[in-house]
Amino acid sequence: MGPSASSSSANGPAAAWSSSSRPTATAPSPGSPRPPPAAPGHRRPLVRPRPGGGLTHARARHDTPYEPAAVSWSRDGETLTVTATVPLDTTALVALPNLAEREVAAGTHTFGAPL
Repeated sequence: MGPSASSSSANGPAAAWSSSSRPTATAPSPGSPRPPPAAPGHRRPLVRPRPGGGLTHARARHDTPYEPAAVSWSRDGETLTVTATVPLDTTALVALPNLAEREVAAGTHTFGAPL
């Protein structure tokens, strides 16, 4: 399956990233996004899942000062599917395995990537 992406402006349920340095109630999963150093304060979170360790899916959610941010991923054979919800007034940098990085605007975005 080749790379694909689709977007919608509706915010739907997904998993969130944590850009906070505080511990959360659950342990971070492999592939949990963190903001890049050039983007303080939840303005440009980094979505960079790295599946491994036998995991087939993960999700997270984080309440930002803007609105909730979320990311989820699942692996089906050699295909990775990632859904990211980016808060209003922010952008996110999406870095998927085997694909070029891309910046996305607020909204809910789904991406497919070969592993």
